[in-house]
Amino acid sequence: MKLCSWTTSSKRPHLEREIIHYLDGVRTVFDGGAGTGRFSIFLAQLGVRVTHFGISHAMLAFARQKALAAGV
Repeated sequence: MKLCSWTTSSKRPHLEREIIHYLDGVRTVFDGGAGTGRFSIFLAQLGVRVTHFGISHAMLAFARQKALAAGV
């Protein structure tokens, strides 16, 4: 899996480092209770196919805007 240049930075938050550590071979992810898309967008930028799930229409709309702005 090719990682973006920022994914190798030592300044990346701990959770993102842990996620990358366990991503080997993962191609699809279900992000339940995904909120505003922090992890959904992060994973999509890494090339993972993400299903972003939430029950709040406002949060889903905000996540959609963030994803579009991020280009995923």
